Amino acid sequence: MLSTLFCIKGFDSRGRFAAISLGCLVLTLLCGVIFPQSLFAVLVSIVFVIASGLASLRRLNDYQGAKFYSAPLPVLLLLASVLQFTASPNVLLAILVVLAVVCIILLAIKPSAQLRNYVQGYFGPKLEQLVSSPSVRRDPTLGAEIGGEGVSYEAGQKSAEASFEHVGVDNDEQEISPEAESAEPRGFYIDHEAKESGSVTELAKTWLVWAREHQKSLTLAAQVCSGVMVIGIITFVAVQFLSSDNEGQTDSLEQATNQQQTQIQPRVSVKVPDGFWVVQEGEILIIRWLGAEGTPQNLWQLAAASGDSSCSHLRFNNGNQYRPMTVDLVDDSGTEARFSPLDNGAIIKDIALRGSFKLCGYDFSLKGSQAALMRQPEFAKLL
Repeated sequence: MLSTLFCIKGFDSRGRFAAISLGCLVLTLLCGVIFPQSLFAVLVSIVFVIASGLASLRRLNDYQGAKFYSAPLPVLLLLASVLQFTASPNVLLAILVVLAVVCIILLAIKPSAQLRNYVQGYFGPKLEQLVSSPSVRRDPTLGAEIGGEGVSYEAGQKSAEASFEHVGVDNDEQEISPEAESAEPRGFYIDHEAKESGSVTELAKTWLVWAREHQKSLTLAAQVCSGVMVIGIITFVAVQFLSSDNEGQTDSLEQATNQQQTQIQPRVSVKVPDGFWVVQEGEILIIRWLGAEGTPQNLWQLAAASGDSSCSHLRFNNGNQYRPMTVDLVDDSGTEARFSPLDNGAIIKDIALRGSFKLCGYDFSLKGSQAALMRQPEFAKLL
């Protein structure tokens, strides 16, 4: 039975094709749910994609349709599997599922080109294996019966063709009665008593009969819906792409603006007589001095508590001390110690009122520091 799923030259009835295709669609979606964003789910889904593609090809063989119509369904199933793997928006997956169902309906409503002796909905080179199976079910047809264990695909095909020609001749010679005009299409026998009793099978047959009677209208409606959905998918993807591109440009612009603002942030500095500077850069207070040589590097970092321990504290002669956030040797042979904005006011007052402080092994005198700070309004307001 499984070997007939991967047969290229055979023929599938409408019911078998619909069952296989819907099963492949459901199993593909289940793989994505059971194994979310898994490559294994994609690999397993490829088996269902191949099975659905071959089923489409056999259905086209059955009603003699163009072979390229077998491509859309497996492509849609493959795209659905990829969308589940990439965790794409559910609306795209829903659209693909609807398109796949539309493809299945369009291929399933086509009538067979000629009568064939289907076995379990299949007719083809693998027919002998199905007939030899003890549990095989043979579908009733208007053509010749398949008889015996030794029946072959070629013999059955010739018998079906002869039967079809005979039925065609009889239909041409006989007059069509009003009862025949209202009868069900060839290949369907509806048990109306079973239908009235609630039989799902007979109800499904009624729907298929209605679909065959309105085949042209349904085909046109399906084509229009498919076109609208394709246009909708393209529009949705384009909008998502453009919006993400705009968001990326906005983020880049904001980052560039922030960097530019950081770079051009003005510095307010005062030189103290002992040879160091008190600098205000935005909200950050910096103590800067010259004299160190070497490549630019970080000397102390509070966040990691790493570096030169002599730079870990700013100590005044009265015992007050403050921790710098970072101490860096910059490219102009200057050393800069940056402090938290929370300590700005206290540090400025100690610089103005104390006698000296130590930092990074240097001992700085604060003589004349208060007069220097008062000349700069930014520091004067903190005193």
